[in-house]
Formats: sequence, C-alpha cells, structure tokens
Amino acid sequence: MCPVMKLSLYVIPFLAVVLSALGCGGATGEPTPFEVCTRAIPPLTDQPLTRPAFEAADDDLSATIEAAEAGDVTGTQVAFFEPHNLTHNVDGPLRLVDQPLAIRLCNEVVIMEQELAGNRDPSVMAEQARKIREILAAVAAALDMEPG
Repeated sequence: MCPVMKLSLYVIPFLAVVLSALGCGGATGEPTPFEVCTRAIPPLTDQPLTRPAFEAADDDLSATIEAAEAGDVTGTQVAFFEPHNLTHNVDGPLRLVDQPLAIRLCNEVVIMEQELAGNRDPSVMAEQARKIREILAAVAAALDMEPG
C-alpha cells in the first residue's frame, strides 16, 4: 500500500475524533473541548486494558516525543495514534476510581488534539506528549496496571 494511503488510514479517523472533540460538528450547543472532559469519553476500540497496552502506549509516547523534537509533525501524529486510543479506552474505568485524574488526562489529550489539528507546533506537541505520558503512568497505577 502506498505510504500516503496508509497514513491517511490513520489520519482521517484521528482527525474525525479531533474535530468531534473540538465541537466542529456544526450543531449549536456542542461542548467546548474542556467541557467534553467533564463526562465519560467513549472507548474507540474494544481492546482490553492490560499492562502490555500501557507499556506499548509508553513506548509510542516516547516515539511521539522524539518525532516532535525532530520537527516531524506527521511522525508525531502517527506515533500518538495508539496512545490516543488508550486514553479513550481508559476513561470510563478510570472515572470509577479517580475522576479528577480522568479529567486531567482528557484535558491534556484535548490540548494535544488541538495542536495536531491547528498550530502544529512540534515543541508544544512534545511537551503535551510528556504530560500525557506522565499522567498515563499515574493512570496505570490507579488501575493496577503498572509494569511489573
């Protein structure tokens, strides 16, 4: 498959989620990005929450940071795809044990989504990926999914 076509398979669904989260659906009264974080976020996949899923997300966030620091916006976006899915999948279970942490994670992800869809500043993306990585470590601990 052509690399551009393969990339579009990742980017198009990702941007749809971003635009949805940003309230770009066109209906009036849609939530602002941070309002969307005040309630549970639906999962994007049916993958179970496991320690290996958190470990993979940590590795991908490391790659996200590296790509952003290198100025590779497309690479940043591609590397962030799976951790982004995990943040959606973890939201419901996390809210049951630590709602403030769930809201914090959601807010940081929304900021990253805004950056990927808007300014596309690699330094901001790297910083957001670092924050999300740190929060996901706390999430893993809260859900007893820490690497062991």
